[in-house]
Amino acid sequence: MRSHKYYSSSILYPDGFLGYPCASYEEFQENGCFPCPVTGCPKMGHYADQFQGNTSAVGQTFFLNTGESGNFTSWRYRVSVTLAGKKEMSGSFGIALYGSNGNSEQYEIFK
Repeated sequence: MRSHKYYSSSILYPDGFLGYPCASYEEFQENGCFPCPVTGCPKMGHYADQFQGNTSAVGQTFFLNTGESGNFTSWRYRVSVTLAGKKEMSGSFGIALYGSNGNSEQYEIFK
């Protein structure tokens, strides 16, 4: 029912509809297929035909994230934190992503 909305959003926000090559949905959910390989990830939707890499391999499967509503775009980010020192501490790590529209949302990523 929403396919036409996904397609029209892919025209306006092509980088928000990247297909990640992955062997299974479970591996994709565990970030096992992120980031994109050196050859890149194809855009899904309207600009799918512009990908220069090989997508014709037999059995090759692609997965993408979509938002729950609105323009349905979704971007993936990886954040790494390295701690050094000998003192044991407790606490939590949070992250807030900022863009041209301001602070998107704050997330607790580790406690």
